[in-house]
Amino acid sequence: EEADGIYAEPDYFTGYYPDNIHTGGGPRLGIPRLPAYTRWRGQLEAKRFMRMSGLPDVRGRRVIEIGCGRGDLVCGFRDLGADASGVDLAEEAVAAAQLHGAQAVHGRFEDLEIPEQSVDLIVARQVFEHMQDVGRVSAQIARTLKTDGRLVIEVPNDLEGYRHALFSDIWWMIPPIHVRYFNVDNARGIFGRHGLELIDHTTRGNVGGDLGQVAAWHMRRLGLSRLSASRPGRLALMGFEEACRPADALIAKFGSHSALVLTFRPSSK
Repeated sequence: EEADGIYAEPDYFTGYYPDNIHTGGGPRLGIPRLPAYTRWRGQLEAKRFMRMSGLPDVRGRRVIEIGCGRGDLVCGFRDLGADASGVDLAEEAVAAAQLHGAQAVHGRFEDLEIPEQSVDLIVARQVFEHMQDVGRVSAQIARTLKTDGRLVIEVPNDLEGYRHALFSDIWWMIPPIHVRYFNVDNARGIFGRHGLELIDHTTRGNVGGDLGQVAAWHMRRLGLSRLSASRPGRLALMGFEEACRPADALIAKFGSHSALVLTFRPSSK
């Protein structure tokens, strides 16, 4: 309860570590500066999760996002025809998601009353590294997924990704924001104990965004934070991120990108 409270406090969304490259802040909750672009990116993310799940089509399927934040991914799934909803521990996040048209509820996923074997796909982005009790959540997931359902999670690849090698002095392996660290082997064991079988994994990330954060960090130290946070600065960063997509594909091919994506199904044992 006490640890969970970190992620329900307003301070989580304003940052714990202002002098670190990673401020410790939570997801963006404000109105998107470019709504059409944000909506498009949400649809791309939904398609990516569907590809990782191995499910043939999203239309008509029940999808739940754990830790939905502003609801961009939930909206992406709904735009593709899914019966999608989200849950988040932070009231601020749920209010933002509902404001943006996403179906979302406040609370813990493991406490929701969901019928057994009624969900096709459960997704979570950058959430499980914050959880103290993965067991209760995993048991609820195994109980509520259909026999052919899937769980797809994205967690930081802090132990084996390139960030640890290149940015060891300034990157973000910083408790209490991350209370758990994953690799493929420990994820297989942790979730396997609770009825979920690992069937696929890959890495992904945004090297342009990482380099942009490094630049913004240096600009803050030089007193130029207003420039990096300005509209032209943000647009320049977005363009740089898109230009780096080929590099992202190459890094992911070697399994060394900044995020680990893991796909599970209910165990047949």
